Amino acid sequence: MVWSRPPGDPRVWSTVEAVKPDGKKVKFIIQEIPPSRYEEALDHLCTVFITSEPICRSINLIDDAESVAEVRAFWTTALNQGISIGAYEVDQNNQISKFAGMNVLTMGDKDDDKTITPVTSTMSGSQKLLTFMQNLSAEVDFCKKWGVDYYLGAAGLDVDTNYRRLGLGTHLLLARDKIAKAYNIPVSSTFFTSPTSQKTAKKAGFEVFWEKRWNDIVDDKGNVIFPGLGDTYCKVMEKKFKVWSTVEAVKPDGKKVKFIIQEIPPSRYEEALDHLCTVFITSEPICRSINLIDDAESVAEVRAFWTTALKQGISIGAYEVDQNNEISKFAGMNVLVMSNKGEDKTITPMTSTMSKNEKLLTFLHNLFAEVDFCKKWGVDYYLSAAGLDVDTNYRRLGLGTHLLLARDKIAQAYNILVSATFFSSPVSQKTAEKAGFKTFWEKPVKPDGTKVKFIIQEIPPNRYEEALDHLCTDFITSEAMCRSLNLIDDKKSVAELRSIWAIILNQGISVDAYEVDKNNLISTLAGLNVLMIQYNNAVKTIAPITSTISKREKLLATVRNCSMEANSSRKRAAGFYLKAAGLVVDPNYRRLGLGTHLLLARDKIAEEI
Repeated sequence: MVWSRPPGDPRVWSTVEAVKPDGKKVKFIIQEIPPSRYEEALDHLCTVFITSEPICRSINLIDDAESVAEVRAFWTTALNQGISIGAYEVDQNNQISKFAGMNVLTMGDKDDDKTITPVTSTMSGSQKLLTFMQNLSAEVDFCKKWGVDYYLGAAGLDVDTNYRRLGLGTHLLLARDKIAKAYNIPVSSTFFTSPTSQKTAKKAGFEVFWEKRWNDIVDDKGNVIFPGLGDTYCKVMEKKFKVWSTVEAVKPDGKKVKFIIQEIPPSRYEEALDHLCTVFITSEPICRSINLIDDAESVAEVRAFWTTALKQGISIGAYEVDQNNEISKFAGMNVLVMSNKGEDKTITPMTSTMSKNEKLLTFLHNLFAEVDFCKKWGVDYYLSAAGLDVDTNYRRLGLGTHLLLARDKIAQAYNILVSATFFSSPVSQKTAEKAGFKTFWEKPVKPDGTKVKFIIQEIPPNRYEEALDHLCTDFITSEAMCRSLNLIDDKKSVAELRSIWAIILNQGISVDAYEVDKNNLISTLAGLNVLMIQYNNAVKTIAPITSTISKREKLLATVRNCSMEANSSRKRAAGFYLKAAGLVVDPNYRRLGLGTHLLLARDKIAEEI
C-alpha cells in the first residue's frame, strides 16, 4: 500500500516562544512546509545542512555538484509527500516569515523495497549516502517489527544557524506526536547521526534500539564509508505513539519476561478474536454460566460483535517481547470501545426464548443504557470495554492490572474524560480496584439513617443556571462576608455578582456535588465550588475600599486585595494557580462531609491541569 496525505492546506502543529541570546523574545510556528516554500527548504538542505551534518560533511558532499543535485531530487520527492515540517519566525502580523529550521518527514511503507545493496568504494557521494539510508531502513524493517502498514520516518533535521540553541530541534521532533495523532501513525523511526541530534531526540522521547560505531560501517573493500567521525555512533531511534506501556515480570519458574501493552495491530485481530472465542468465553463467568462455547451460532455472532469493536482501533493487547525487542507471543487483551451519547438507550426485556448470544448482548446493552454514563457525567463520549482477559500461560503476573492502567494514557491521548466497565467476577473487580477504578465513593448516611450517594464532577453547562441560582440565594445568605453586607438585599449587586460567577463557570472547571438517583444518574444539586485559573500576569493593584462604593464592590475589592497581598503565583513561582470564588453545601446536605470532598477534588483537578 502507498500512504498519501489527506488533501487540505498545510497544517500548523505548534507555536513556540523563545528568548534569543540578546534578550529578544521571538515566536515561531511549526507547521507543514507550504509548497511555495519548498525551494527555500531545498536550498537550505543543499547548503547549510550538508555542510554541517556529520555524514554529508565526512564525504565532502558539498564539493560534488552532481551528488548534490541527486540528493536534492531525493529531498524533492520527500517534500512532495506533504508532511515535512518547518519552523518559521512569526512577524508582527502573526504570519510566518523567516525560515528557522525544518525536518524532512517521510512515510515508510510495508511494501517498500527491502533489497540490501552493497556500498562500493566506486560509488559517488550521493550513491553512498542514499544506499546506506536504504539499506538501514531495509535492515530494520519497522513495518515488520511493529506489525504496521506504515510508519513515520525522516531524512533531515536542521535548524538555521541564526536560530540554534533555542530548542527548536526538540520542538520539531515533538511535533511528531501531533502529526502521528492527526494521521493515525503508530510509530516513528529515524537514524540520528551525531551526539547532538541523538541527545535532542532523547529529550523528545525517542529511544535507541539499534546503534553501530561509524568506524564499523564499511564498504565492500572494508573501508569506512563515512570517515572522520571518530568513535561516535549511528543510532536508529524510535518513538511509539500507540504503545502504552512496557511491563517486566518474573514467572513462577523464575524467568524474567518483558511485555509491551499497545493497540492491537490489525494483522493480529484474528488471533485476538480466536482467544476471545475460546479461552475467554470458557472462563468469563456469564459466558460460562450460559455455556456459550457449546452454541456455535452464538459464538459466531459474538465474534462479529467483537470484530466490530476491534475495528474501532483502540483495543489493546499485551505481547511478550522477544530478544530483538519485538512483540511476539500474545499474552492478554482488553477490548475497548468508545460509547457516545447518541447511542440507543432502549431497554429490551430479556426473554427465555433468546439465544445465548442475544441474552449476553442484550444484558450488556441494557446495563449501559440504564447507567447512561454520558448523561451521568455530562459528556459526549466515554471509554468502555467488552472483554478483559489474560492468556492462561501469563496469569498471576499482574497483566490484568497493567491492561486497565493503560486506560490512563489512552484517555490522555484521546481526550477521554471517563471510563466505565462492567466487571463480572470478584477477580476482575479486585483487579479494577488495583487500577484505580471505583464503583463509587463511600456512601454517607443522613441524620435520619438514609444512605445517600453523591458524584462530584465538573458542572455540566446545562446546569450552570441552577448553580448560579444557588450562589445567588443560599450562598450569599450564609457566606460570612456576603451576610455581613446584607448583600441579598441589593439586587443590583447580586445581578453583577451573578454575571461574574457566570464568566467563571464558563472556564469549565467548577465542580458540583450531585445526589445520585435510583437509576445511578446525577439528580439534586447538593453543593458546589466555583473554581478558576488565576494567571501570574493578572493586575496586582491594591484597591482602596471606601464607604461610598457598592456592596458588590466592597466584597470584590476585599477578595482581590487579599489575593494580591498573598500573591500565590509569585509565592509559588508558578505561572498560574487554582483559585476559588465560592464554596457552599446545600442546607439539606450539610454535616455529611461534602465540603471536604469538594476541596479534595482539587487534587485530581490539579493533576489534570
